[in-house]
Amino acid sequence: MKTIKITLGILAFLALLGCSILKSKEVKQAEDKLNFTFSKLDKDGLTKNRKTSLAYEFCIPNEPEYIDKVKSIDESIAIYKSSTGRIGCGENQILCIGETEGKDFKNILISLTQLPYVNSINESFFE
Repeated sequence: MKTIKITLGILAFLALLGCSILKSKEVKQAEDKLNFTFSKLDKDGLTKNRKTSLAYEFCIPNEPEYIDKVKSIDESIAIYKSSTGRIGCGENQILCIGETEGKDFKNILISLTQLPYVNSINESFFE
């Protein structure tokens, strides 16, 4: 009986370890496109220092299908067709700005970074 409990404990530990390794790889790949890290945010998407949401910006091609895809990931992302933002969107691109508070921010950011036409996502500063 004791051997079974130890074996089950070891299997549970290995399963959890495998999940965290997979998640860490996904987070690392996302952070390659981010100019900030997830460690800057708490579990609610608030910055640890200021306790405010983090605004972020990125560029996408100025075509309806790309806008629709971004909106399907997070419908609250704002689209700015007349601004290049601090990130410097190109002539055929549009600026997208989102925030981390009150949502599944980590999965949203990971999904956005997996889009091949999103080259980088930068923290957005409003002046």
